[in-house]
Amino acid sequence: MVTQIDSDMRPLLPPLTILFCLLLANTISAQQFPVMMPIPGGNFVAGGGYQYQLIRTHMHLIGEDSNYARLNAESPAIGEVPMSNNPEKAVTVSTFEIAAHETSNKEYRDFLIDSLLSPAESKALQQRLKRIKSGVKGDSIPAAYALLFERATNAGLLPDEHCWENDWNGFMMNPYTVHYFKHPAFDPYPVVGVNWHQANAYCAWLSTRANKALIAKGKPIKPDFRLPTEMEWEYAAGGIENAKDHRNYPWSGWSPFGLNGKFMANVKNGPGDYAADSYMSTSPVKSFYSNGFGLYNMAGNVSEWTLDVFRYRHHAMDMEPELRRNEPELVEAAPAMLKLQERVIKGGSWADYIQAAMCGSRAGMDENRGYSRVGFRVARTVVANGKAEF
Repeated sequence: MVTQIDSDMRPLLPPLTILFCLLLANTISAQQFPVMMPIPGGNFVAGGGYQYQLIRTHMHLIGEDSNYARLNAESPAIGEVPMSNNPEKAVTVSTFEIAAHETSNKEYRDFLIDSLLSPAESKALQQRLKRIKSGVKGDSIPAAYALLFERATNAGLLPDEHCWENDWNGFMMNPYTVHYFKHPAFDPYPVVGVNWHQANAYCAWLSTRANKALIAKGKPIKPDFRLPTEMEWEYAAGGIENAKDHRNYPWSGWSPFGLNGKFMANVKNGPGDYAADSYMSTSPVKSFYSNGFGLYNMAGNVSEWTLDVFRYRHHAMDMEPELRRNEPELVEAAPAMLKLQERVIKGGSWADYIQAAMCGSRAGMDENRGYSRVGFRVARTVVANGKAEF
């Protein structure tokens, strides 16, 4: 059963209204582990969506010979996906867990605070932000975070604050560049501008923190948090009803609209039409409908990093990175493939057409760059009798 989140019904608010009219939230609170949803393994048919690249701000199909064809809102029509573009394939996925929603700005900022500030510095930051909230003059949120963000920059962990300008040539994106990651009004929004390596650093930190907490309780440690594989992500996107027969979106049917006429995902409706779904860019991580597995925004909002290297033609090693560990001879046979710097992203984003939000659609992005349309969520392998406490 799917439920509609009330925040999705809000009218579109201009960025400055969001920034300066919302009440300042508590920036630092008790750190919470992400809600992990169990995904039972099984067999399914992967692919069948679009395989595309982004050239400037436009999606371009990748053909058999890597020729590009412009993908627009009307043509080719949904349902006429060329089989040579992203062929279907039978895949088996083991049981795993995946976060109910994308990693938020606040969650990623908690990672920076815990990693880069001493307990005394963290407490001082919290007190300073409380004073700002109470209206004390002579201080500001950017000034309060100056030490943290200086250290994050030096450590190579700060999201690219200029990703909005880089992707959109600065057009109406300056408020996002200045405030998106800093201001508590954006706490529940997905972190963006995080490259693939930074996303993995977050997973490593989360693993250490979770296992320390389990050890303190006298409980056995769990497998590490990580990014999902492409096939895990695609399988989970289908939901309980759609996972095995793998329909085209995380909901039944071809339409981006629900029975109430509302958008099912945060995507672009047509050329330049970003606001039809009530959001000009990203939306909070628990917006719109959850799928049958209870996962939010598996279509739209932000595309999400996966573990896999991106290649234009699917290969078993591209779909199942476990083979790299279990069958190292494959790695020896194709070392050049593993040195590619593009990683698979899935799900489509607020800046993409609905075709990019098909479960089977895929694209590749440079793992060393952050983008305004790309975020991530965490996953974890499930062990026997391994109901996760964290």
